[in-house]
Amino acid sequence: MLDLDIILTMLALNMLCFYLGYKVGMHLAVIRIISRLLEDPREIQQAIREYRDSIAEEQTQAQGGREIRVEKVGGIYYLYAKDNDEFLAQGASLALALEAVAARYPNQEFQGHMTKEAADKLGVKLD
Repeated sequence: MLDLDIILTMLALNMLCFYLGYKVGMHLAVIRIISRLLEDPREIQQAIREYRDSIAEEQTQAQGGREIRVEKVGGIYYLYAKDNDEFLAQGASLALALEAVAARYPNQEFQGHMTKEAADKLGVKLD
């Protein structure tokens, strides 16, 4: 029969090997990720954009409002729910389109944020 000391030693050695393998694997994964990001900085920028968008979406959901997506086609602003692309309203200006959303959905709260680039693309002045 195996002695208790041998069993405990084998168990401790097994745990140590598992821990060391885990740590080495984590370091290799981090090194791989960093080297990929340094090769192509656009990946970093895209990851930061996606992270910011997910944070903004979580904040909007936590506040109880639905986020709006805006499109401008031929001088008409079209508003859609960002979560399911449901058409909400349209208007000749962004203000009129937002008023139409408020009139059509009086019991719902809508929120959103617009970057300077998106505002410039849509021809909207940010205050």
